[in-house]
Amino acid sequence: MFTARGWKPEFIVVVLGAAFLMLLVFGSGAIAVLSAEASRPIGNAGIPLALGRGVKPPGGRRTDGNAERNPAIVLQAHADSITDIAYSPDGAQLATASLDGTIRIWNARDGSPSRVIEGHSAGVRSIDFSPDGTRLASGSDDRTAKLWNVADGSLERTLFPLLESRVVEVEFSPDGSLLAIGGNRCVVELRRIPTGILSRTIVPIGCAPGNPGGPVDFWGLAFSPGGNRVLTADGRPCCGGGILQWWQAAEYTRPEVLNTGNVVVRDLALSPDGSEIALALVGLSDFWLLDAATGETKAVLTDHVFRVNGVEYSPDGSLLASASNDTGVGLWRAADGILLKMLRDHKMQVTAIAFSPDGLRLASGAQDGELRIWNVVEELNR
Repeated sequence: MFTARGWKPEFIVVVLGAAFLMLLVFGSGAIAVLSAEASRPIGNAGIPLALGRGVKPPGGRRTDGNAERNPAIVLQAHADSITDIAYSPDGAQLATASLDGTIRIWNARDGSPSRVIEGHSAGVRSIDFSPDGTRLASGSDDRTAKLWNVADGSLERTLFPLLESRVVEVEFSPDGSLLAIGGNRCVVELRRIPTGILSRTIVPIGCAPGNPGGPVDFWGLAFSPGGNRVLTADGRPCCGGGILQWWQAAEYTRPEVLNTGNVVVRDLALSPDGSEIALALVGLSDFWLLDAATGETKAVLTDHVFRVNGVEYSPDGSLLASASNDTGVGLWRAADGILLKMLRDHKMQVTAIAFSPDGLRLASGAQDGELRIWNVVEELNR
């Protein structure tokens, strides 16, 4: 009997015409449409197009076709909250980090597990692929940042931040030569890659070790598209928080301060062209779109009902995604901040989001360790 990736159909209907197609009909009532050539499924990014219900791809499950929405892949990815998600630059792999202390690598096409990376002794807060896709950086509550070889999952280097800080955020520069490490004791370090040698430190104005503002719970970090500047915003839980500042990556010069006043940042995203900032603040259900040069408010996005945990631009800058404690994943038009779709299939708070490099997929992770990978075009067209 012909099988497609482990799915055994009850019978096959062959359609002859301009295209040579197979309809695989399953006992569950599900139907899959495939091209006869190399048994390739028809669908964006290689994700099988399934009509009906109950089709279960390797490594994940599909929700009932009668449900309001049908994410391409749903996985119980971790035993604890997912803290960060990152796609590899080629879009072939998806990495997730969790408070369970592990990093997991998935086949982004079908959701099958590729590798579990263990080595941190506490929760992993942040991950980022290098621009060439050969390395994965991670930051943890165990007071280390680590560089991993993506090909085999081996540890390349462990970096110990200044002041024995917990690592809240890691971010590669666009050319991969620097890694920004945001620690909870008010210091951002720029480390040279692959050696890990300290290039420079950034201590934002008003944020210093021992400052009454307290430790930093969250960092907003972003390199400019050219990699010559670094945007910082810190999330201290008391005393008014900090301010948004642009720093030169290579020189010890005073920062450019954006006119936003003090903010307590939960997450920050810079648009692909570097002209706009999406800013989520601790404890608030609204988030802001700001001019990246001046800090001027361009729009306030208000459709979530509980706090926003993450914001992300699509690779072409046309869309924004948001993750919220209201279990929603928002898709917004970046040009004017109009809500296009609110996806509410998660059962618990949504804690992390990431667009695929082609912008066709959106991955979202939740407090219960569930990972969903959405077909963006399909959801927007519903």
